[in-house]
Amino acid sequence: MDQPELVPHVLIFPFPAQGHVNSMLKLAELLCLSGIHVTYLVSASIHCRLLTHTNVQSRFNHYPGFCFQTLPYGLYEGTVHTHDGVFKLYESLKAIAKSFLRELMVSGRPITNARRPVTCVIADGVLSLAIEVGEEIGIPVIFFRTISACAFWAYFCIPELIEAGELPFNGDGDSGDGSLSGVRSFSSPLDFSHVVSLLSCEPPPVLLSSCFDHLSRSHLYLLP
Repeated sequence: MDQPELVPHVLIFPFPAQGHVNSMLKLAELLCLSGIHVTYLVSASIHCRLLTHTNVQSRFNHYPGFCFQTLPYGLYEGTVHTHDGVFKLYESLKAIAKSFLRELMVSGRPITNARRPVTCVIADGVLSLAIEVGEEIGIPVIFFRTISACAFWAYFCIPELIEAGELPFNGDGDSGDGSLSGVRSFSSPLDFSHVVSLLSCEPPPVLLSSCFDHLSRSHLYLLP
């Protein structure tokens, strides 16, 4: 007697910020439409806001293969609209989420018995910790960039702009030399070194980008 074919089980792990979560929820829905089981990993606070302020519950009730999984408490809960806030959240993710992700991928808990263990991880493109865990365990990890291909391509230009002396900006205001008013706090060499270090990470074998082909086709071909 033939054994029933096991359904792939994808763990989706977005960076816990609104734009990232919303974009990757759309990806989760596309996978559910294809009959793939999806576990969506979010912080407890993000999960609460989704249930309170969106129709996510009724929207995903149509997909029995979908479920939410919340990260342990302890993530940074301050504003992420500043440079410092983003990096505080990222550091708390490395401290708390990495071990939880490893345990979830190895044991499959607390996933129901109707599901197979995780077979693939689709992680936010800024969460390099996911590929570290995936390589350790032997589960494939795909990065998903929630920004457009055009914006993502611009990031890869930053090292060349720094080398050419175009970045960081010099001056305090609109002096006609290319500097921009109001960006001084975001244009120190230290800030840009963080961006360069993120770009220097070894990319995964597969990279997905949130975009429309007819709008971003030319920039998709420019990505390394």
